[in-house]
Amino acid sequence: MDKVDKDMNYYLDLPWEIKLKRIPEERGGGWVASIPVLGEYRCLGDGKTKKEALKNLDRMLKNVIKESIEAGLEIPEPTEEEDKEEEYSGRILLRIPSFLHFLLAKQAEKNGMSLNSYLIHLLFLNYLIDKIE
Repeated sequence: MDKVDKDMNYYLDLPWEIKLKRIPEERGGGWVASIPVLGEYRCLGDGKTKKEALKNLDRMLKNVIKESIEAGLEIPEPTEEEDKEEEYSGRILLRIPSFLHFLLAKQAEKNGMSLNSYLIHLLFLNYLIDKIE
């Protein structure tokens, strides 16, 4: 077995996350399947049925992997992090000083937001700032 075949089999056996979406009737109807980690528009297959879309995606996956290996391009692999998101409920119990609770509630009201929405907004902004640094 040559290097391309060995690598091809390795990549084909990975647990790829597949995104399956219905194509609106006004755009021809049917289904489109893609592998987001490889690029949503780079590795996709479509068809009149889900089964046909998945079959075409499998064919495209083989082509993308083969061409990437031959060109010496890095192939992103699925990560466990994608599965871990399901482990989080989205609910957090947070204890804060009463004066801070008061200040945040007033600021949320001033911005026309619920306290919960305002806290999500602040946390996400801080996350983005932290990620940039």
